[in-house]
Amino acid sequence: MSSSPPAPKVDGYEVGALVGQGTQGRVYRAVTRGGARRTVAVKVVLKSRLSKEGRDNLVREIELLKKLQHKFIVELIDFHWDDRNIYIVTELCEGGDLSSAIKARTKLPETQVEREGLALYNNKYVKCSVMCRSFA
Repeated sequence: MSSSPPAPKVDGYEVGALVGQGTQGRVYRAVTRGGARRTVAVKVVLKSRLSKEGRDNLVREIELLKKLQHKFIVELIDFHWDDRNIYIVTELCEGGDLSSAIKARTKLPETQVEREGLALYNNKYVKCSVMCRSFA
């Protein structure tokens, strides 16, 4: 029986349960320490697993999220790194994995697209969280 790795230690956050895992790393639910406690998502990316292209994409994602502020773009709250990992702290989106929702349906109702912050780009639905992918 496999268990998930222990939650990482991230300064300023109480990191809890693993909520997702992707090609670039793991995402954990966390709560800010001190002051107004806010539930957030912490994406933990192991540096050693990133290719040059992966590092470039991650840097581009952080740069774009720092600049963009819109109700349909996930909010970048914080980011930092240590010797092993890069930590990206964003608002927690409770709706689940967008690609799974799209694969489960061939069409999405307009009301759901609006509610979940999706955009139609070159006939593909994409989450407006700037995923750093080329849709050309």
